[in-house]
Amino acid sequence: MSEKSSATLRQITREDIEFLSALQDELNTQPHQCQADPRFWVVMTHRYRPVCDGYDSVDRVAILDESSEVLEYMTPDEAVRAALEDGTEGTGCLGSMYYVDRWCRDKGRRAHFETKEECIAENTMFLTLREAQEHIQRNGYHYTDPHTYGMTAWRSPQVERLYEILHEVDFSQLLEVASDDQQG
Repeated sequence: MSEKSSATLRQITREDIEFLSALQDELNTQPHQCQADPRFWVVMTHRYRPVCDGYDSVDRVAILDESSEVLEYMTPDEAVRAALEDGTEGTGCLGSMYYVDRWCRDKGRRAHFETKEECIAENTMFLTLREAQEHIQRNGYHYTDPHTYGMTAWRSPQVERLYEILHEVDFSQLLEVASDDQQG
């Protein structure tokens, strides 16, 4: 779309007003979860990134072949157990990734150590907590350990004004002027 909108304007319909009224009720009764208005909801997920310093904070070990293709993912304990069971020296050092690294090199593979961190899933924004939860129920397979996360758009005066309207306008008054025969 260009800077000037080319949207066609229409009369508000009864269905539009009923939607706004139901949205208002939900916005005014949903839990705040310690967020001020204007609040919205996103999906919080996790991603894995390489461990940069030593073997601290390893949450997952990717076992790679010689062409850097992932053969499998293991928990740190699984990887250490596999290395020890395969005969790699390291008795008494079940928490050490050093033996996993050495075991992989002995097998012509590489160990890629990763840590798990929380992040906001891109392209998620919901006006209501219920809608965010339903999205996760339907699409949770796109995320790693997803959950809802409330945020505040406090630096946006336009969003704040829109939320004031959604919270405070008596939409039932608009039903008198709404057209029943207009299609959306």
